[in-house]
Formats: sequence, structure tokens, C-alpha cells
Amino acid sequence: MYHFSVATQQYLDAKIYFSGFGWFPNEPTNAVAEAFFVRHRGSDTNWVRNFVPRPANSADSPPGIDSYTIRDGTITLKINKTVKRYNVQFSSDRENWVNVATKQTAASWKGALPAGSVGFFQVVQP
Repeated sequence: MYHFSVATQQYLDAKIYFSGFGWFPNEPTNAVAEAFFVRHRGSDTNWVRNFVPRPANSADSPPGIDSYTIRDGTITLKINKTVKRYNVQFSSDRENWVNVATKQTAASWKGALPAGSVGFFQVVQP
């Protein structure tokens, strides 16, 4: 896995996972909205990273993504639901957003990864 450095506009040295041994030189940590690149993850890889970007159940907070899971071409978003309904949006450039699901009410959402596999998800109030 490679982290992207905003300061240098380059990917940093790789962090490698060895089955049965763990990460080398150490486990990667990703901040919310931090770019990274995974090379040759394999079809049996299930990598989960949890985020808590805002206090849970805050009445004045918009809906948000607390965690995501990617497996076999499917993404699952765990939603910090502070509203009754939300829309799931996808963008390849963080400027032009397209609804991929509307008027959702569940605490999680699952869908296919869009073609190209480089992009961003967000949840918004309808």
C-alpha cells in the first residue's frame, strides 16, 4: 500500500502485508479523505478501515461515512445516520458528484465499485 503525500505530490514508500506475519514496516493508517494506492490486492483480500470523523448521533451533524469495506468489487459503507434519509454519491474528481443511491434509510449501504475504481463516496441529505 502506498500513501500519497500532498506536500511532495508523490507516493511514499510502500507498506507491505505478509500473510501470517502482518504489516512491514508498520500497519498503515489512513485519515479521512487521504489518498492511497493498493497494488495487487488479490481477490481474497478484505481490508477494513474504521473512521470516526464526527461525534456519533450528533443531532446537528449531516450524515457521514464512519467506515467502509471493499471486497470482490463491492463497497459497503457504514453510515453515521443523523437524518431519516440520505443519498449516496460518487465522484472521480471530488467536484462532480453523481447519486448512486437515493432516499436510503439503513445504517449501511452496499453497492458495486464504479468502473475505473478511482473515486470518492459521500453521503448527503436529499
